[in-house]
Parts: sequence; structure tokens; C-alpha cells
Amino acid sequence: MQLGRFTLALGLVLGAVVARASTFEPLAFRDVVQRADLGFHGAVVAIHESVHPGGRMAFTHVRFRVDSTIVDRHSGIVGGHVMLTFAGGTVASTRIVVAGVPTFAVGDEVVVFAHHDGKTYANPCIGGDRGLLRVLRDRASQVAYPVDAASRAIASFEHGGQSPGQVGAAAVPVVDEPVFTDVVLSIEAGTIAWRPRATPASPPLPERTDRGGAVRASSVVDPPRPDAIVTLASFLECVRAIAR
Repeated sequence: MQLGRFTLALGLVLGAVVARASTFEPLAFRDVVQRADLGFHGAVVAIHESVHPGGRMAFTHVRFRVDSTIVDRHSGIVGGHVMLTFAGGTVASTRIVVAGVPTFAVGDEVVVFAHHDGKTYANPCIGGDRGLLRVLRDRASQVAYPVDAASRAIASFEHGGQSPGQVGAAAVPVVDEPVFTDVVLSIEAGTIAWRPRATPASPPLPERTDRGGAVRASSVVDPPRPDAIVTLASFLECVRAIAR
């Protein structure tokens, strides 16, 4: 969200933690990748804050080490690093937290799809949470897996054909949308620890009759819990097919 359009509907209240709703355009994952000026896998190496000259708004500047580039449309990577600025931070004794804007710690491993066109955004990640994935590693093997803001891994991808210019066995499926799993707590030696379910799995609701035809009513479907989830290496390979 570009800061010029962000009306700071935070109603900044000095001396209090502030968090108000911010909205992002709902985007398909393909659109997130294709709209990004910058996409990369890397890690947070430094964080510092600054206060807007008006003295009522703070910003957090996050420096990332770029380990692998997916998209770089504006040569935003310098010396293997890039800086992204997020709304929020500390003004005097006030901690300003903007809903929908992520927070980071040094050492966080991430995949980012961001605006990086010289403008200032409340949250440069494309589509808010859609443009940021965290990386979870297997405690034993250190194999990496992307997870979303809710710690859900990727079970599979919905495919939309093959990437342009590729035919035959070497063709790479084009990703339309990742299918997310239930919440992953940890992974060790390939074994996934899932969040405990509060209730038993929900059975589908019975069919109903609508204008003479059988129509299946809506049902509550529990998120998938596959034996294996998409690795970071596979994820990056698929995403690069979109970015071409």
C-alpha cells in the first residue's frame, strides 16, 4: 500500500500502542509475483527506526541479505543487500504498530515480493501478507520450507498450464495458487508437527435439492495435512516460471 494513499487511519494516540485496520487489494498469487518490483529469498541482517519529520509517525527500515533473486525490475539490490521500509516504530515513548504490516527480527529467513520503485509504502510487500513468506527449516536436516504469516505450509499448487517457451518433459508448471496446509508447528527429520485441532474433522453437509436438481451444500473443510510439503527449492523453481 503506497503511503500517499494510506490515510493513517491509525488515529495515532501518543503514549499508547496503536493498531488499526489497513486494507490491501486481494490478489491471486500469480499477480503478487508479476506485480513485484523485487522478489527474493534472503534473511534479515539489520533493523533500525526513524521518525517522520512531523514527529508523529515512525518507520522501520529492514536490511535484507539477498541469497537468491526471483525478480529485480529496478536494480534494487546493492552489494547483495536491499533495504525495505515499513510503517511503524517508536515515537518517543509510543510504540506504533500498524495492522497488516509485518515485524521482523534479525536472522529471520524470508521470501519477499515487494514494491521497490522509489516510493514509500506503509507495507511494501505486494498484497500485504500475500507478498511475504517465512522460511521454516527441518530441525534435523535443515531442509527449508516456505510458510505464510499463519505458519501454514504449501501442500501443492494449482497449475495453469506450462511456462511460455517450454515444451515436453522439461516444461515447468505455471503456478496459479498455492494450496496451504494446516498450521505447522515444527518439522524434524521430515516429520511434521501440526497444530492440535480444537474439534474433530468436519464431515461434509448432506446434499439438498434446489429447483429439482441435487446441489451439494457448503461444507467446512479442514486444511490439508499431507505427509510431505513443498520445499523452498521447489517453490522458488515454480515461482520463477511466473516471473519470466
